[in-house]
Amino acid sequence: KLVIHTNGTRLLDPARGVEFMSAPPNEKWTVLDHLLDAGLIHLNISVAHHNPALNAELMGFNQNDSLACLKSAVQQATQKGVRPRLSLALNAEGINEIKGSKEYLQWAKSRGVREVLVRELAAYDKEKTIADQTTRYIDQHRVMLDPLLEKVGQDPEFAFLLQKSGQTLY
Repeated sequence: KLVIHTNGTRLLDPARGVEFMSAPPNEKWTVLDHLLDAGLIHLNISVAHHNPALNAELMGFNQNDSLACLKSAVQQATQKGVRPRLSLALNAEGINEIKGSKEYLQWAKSRGVREVLVRELAAYDKEKTIADQTTRYIDQHRVMLDPLLEKVGQDPEFAFLLQKSGQTLY
């Protein structure tokens, strides 16, 4: 299956470059148009927070309008039969507890998103990995998924439909 992972910030930009410019005039004007015509099954968009300014800060963007095109991109993908999904990495400075998770899911739903992948920041082997900016960030900001899932399981507003953990489906 063909999947692309993106931060979604330039999906509606005009397509530029040799490959894009070889398309006939008036066709495939945006980056998203090209991606959707490539036979994607899933369009995974990483969004760290539903607040545009906080999302920009957490994802290292220079602008806070990083979410402006999301609703349109989701609608276009859905119309082409591509499943748009948000990818949310739990973060101590972002979404890190049940209340924030609910707000994020409501926000995603309001943009037409039906699937949200919730994950932890990557684990790594401390004995085999050289400490650097990335590992320090992970150590300072990592939020574990299991405690959140326990709270979700106890919250009457949630009903599990499907849970994927690694290669295992629950």
